[in-house]
Amino acid sequence: MPDGTEKKLSRLTGRYLVKGKYEAFEGEPVPAEDSLDGDLIKTFRDDLANDKSKDGLAKDLFPLTSEEQKDYQMELLGQETRDGRSVYHIGFKPKDKDEMTWAGEAYIDAAEFEPVRVFTKLSRRMPFMVRTMLGTDLPGIGFNVVYKRQEDGVWFPSTFGTEFRIRAVFFINREISVSLENSAFEHVQVKSKVKDVGPVE
Repeated sequence: MPDGTEKKLSRLTGRYLVKGKYEAFEGEPVPAEDSLDGDLIKTFRDDLANDKSKDGLAKDLFPLTSEEQKDYQMELLGQETRDGRSVYHIGFKPKDKDEMTWAGEAYIDAAEFEPVRVFTKLSRRMPFMVRTMLGTDLPGIGFNVVYKRQEDGVWFPSTFGTEFRIRAVFFINREISVSLENSAFEHVQVKSKVKDVGPVE
């Protein structure tokens, strides 16, 4: 869309654990959708793909927007070739070392200055007191986004993924894995025709 993306759920499949065995399901309602696990998955599914952003990704999960860049320290790690195109390999981390936000690396197309791949992790561990007193941690959390160039020159995210463990208030211990894929992306084609209707009286 001109100012965002339109998101529509076309198919939903998954597995859930019942008495030690996984059972497959398809469509809604999702089994145990009101449970902690069901709630977590629905929140991730809804939040990771944001219809308010132009490329469909949640803005707070992508640290290289023009607004976010001013708070980051960038470092050129090298230049290499990916998929036949020259790319800059860049590392980034927050300027404020005490801030817990995203850090990571990005590959930027050298000709068009568009992101080719971005992967992130937390810039530092959860505070010691949070981990020990509250029993809460997010080891391994991070995101991986791969962009592909379309025939008309537009770069659009093709895959997005994350896999990490969530530990909260001692009794919650879950492994979260999310994978999104964009396909059949195309610009809307508009055709017009001018017809001569003769002189106007």
